[in-house]
Amino acid sequence: MTGQSKSLDFCNSTTALRGDLNLALNPQVDKNGKINLPKKSVFTLLKLMQAFRLLDIWRTLHSDVTDYTFYSSRHQTFSRIDLFLISQDIVESVTQCLIHPKVPSDLSSIQTDFELQSAQVHFKQWRVNNSLFEDPKTKKQISEYIHALTKTPLTIFQL
Repeated sequence: MTGQSKSLDFCNSTTALRGDLNLALNPQVDKNGKINLPKKSVFTLLKLMQAFRLLDIWRTLHSDVTDYTFYSSRHQTFSRIDLFLISQDIVESVTQCLIHPKVPSDLSSIQTDFELQSAQVHFKQWRVNNSLFEDPKTKKQISEYIHALTKTPLTIFQL
């Protein structure tokens, strides 16, 4: 299977991705305090979301709400940098998406509940093998793949 056909398989699969991406997708609504121009990484993530048909489910369900997942005491700013991205085809199955209070740390967690038909659910828990990021050949392959998707130069890892 070629790299291109693998990415097409991924585009056609149901995906849920949650994490602290350390960036605000839309700083105008997802950050308070000093608003910096969006970083190149924001534009790259938006292109990847479009390519893989992913939505920021919290913002989709709460378009008029201001809430944050991170507080920087150093900069005295709040930001929503934790995201839950899901395939467009499962938006209808989301029953709720919440940002929990920041207790006891400066980070909040995001909870997303789904009501899926059991016949369609095939969960596999997957974690990246971090040692892969130490391999120069793997880093180069990932960088080339993302570069091909975004058509912009990109530094992925700072090890």
